[in-house]
Amino acid sequence: MKINSFEIITIVYVIGMTCFVLLYSYSFKNLNDRVKSLEEKMYLLIEINKNEVEAIKKLNENHQYLVNIFNQIESADVRFRFDKDNPTEKKTLN
Repeated sequence: MKINSFEIITIVYVIGMTCFVLLYSYSFKNLNDRVKSLEEKMYLLIEINKNEVEAIKKLNENHQYLVNIFNQIESADVRFRFDKDNPTEKKTLN
């Protein structure tokens, strides 16, 4: 039995297309795995960013609380002065 060139070309073509399909499907599987990995990383990044925003809000609240305390201390210092003659007695400016 003699194999003609058309059969050789067909066999080479089929083998080549099979290899191409296998590589193509493998690359899509890899790509799909990478996309899933990126989605997970993005989800974690979004969660981290949400936590950072909450932490920044808490820091701002604490900062505002401290600013209010210092403002009250300053206003108390202005309102109450020690009398020069009697240092234990507090005197108001009003």
